Amino acid sequence: MKLLGSLLVLAASGLTGLRMAGSCRRRPGELAALRSGLQLLETEIVYGSTPLPAALRQVAAGLSGPAARLFDQAAAALESGRGITGGEGWTRALEAYYPASALRPEDAAALRLLGSSLGASDRHEQVKHLNLCRERLAHLEGQAQDHAGRYGRVWGYGGFLTGLLVVLVLF
Repeated sequence: MKLLGSLLVLAASGLTGLRMAGSCRRRPGELAALRSGLQLLETEIVYGSTPLPAALRQVAAGLSGPAARLFDQAAAALESGRGITGGEGWTRALEAYYPASALRPEDAAALRLLGSSLGASDRHEQVKHLNLCRERLAHLEGQAQDHAGRYGRVWGYGGFLTGLLVVLVLF
């Protein structure tokens, strides 16, 4: 019974550590995909003169992975017929996307800030806000890469070592 309990504690803590390490490693990729999506959105708005819901759909089609869901959900919110603004649609999509993503609160804050201007100003102003958000995400992506390089393995090994420590203390 003790052996089974020890294995369960070790497995649970090890898997938790591996999950945290995976999230740490996924974050830079998600930020890069979001930056790419914002670049595509800028292209659709400026050069295509595409209405915001259609532009968001085009961006979602051009991306893959979790980032595509954010743009797709924002488009769906705007197309729902509830008369919401671009910022409200973006915020709702972000609230649905954020919990399942590898993003941290500062990443979500940068994306949330974009929502205040999305669809609420002329093209020139939207380009400014999109560029600002992309620059902020680029900065955060650099930090995330550094963090993943430093702490990715620590989380992975730390989970198993913590489980081993708990097993040794308990028995």
